[in-house]
Amino acid sequence: KKGLITDLDDTLWRGILGEVGVEGVSWDLDHHSHLHGLYQQLLRSLSEAGVLIAVASKNDPAFVEQALEREDLILPPKLLFPMDIHWGPKSESIERILRAWNIGADSVVFVDDSPMELAEVKAAHPEIECLLFPTDREQAVYELLEQLRDLFGKDNFSHEDSIRMESIRQAS
Repeated sequence: KKGLITDLDDTLWRGILGEVGVEGVSWDLDHHSHLHGLYQQLLRSLSEAGVLIAVASKNDPAFVEQALEREDLILPPKLLFPMDIHWGPKSESIERILRAWNIGADSVVFVDDSPMELAEVKAAHPEIECLLFPTDREQAVYELLEQLRDLFGKDNFSHEDSIRMESIRQAS
């Protein structure tokens, strides 16, 4: 796979931004949300290995911007491109992200905590791999992280990978 598109609320971080506020979302052991921190660490590692990472979220863009400015965030926002944040269908976000990346849905994984959102995206983009971020079972999160590692793992980071990633980011 070449790209991963992630949800934010109860996926990249624990909590629903519009309900708990910028300071209320978490990804650390103190808030029992360390699994979200591990997910952020994995995404950071994947990005550094040449995987494209984007965001598709139903949220208030201003709140998301504030949350992504938090200094304790493990995944720097500069590694996320594009970020498609609005209140419309996530399948439309996926479509825009695929166009920005110029790759097919079969090369992408979408991760969300909502089975309904995953089903909506899968119906519109049957080739995309849709994976549930399980918020209620720790072992299932570890299994998801292993699955993502295996889907994106490669022995080396090619020069073409770095050129593609930099080209996409600069085009924004």
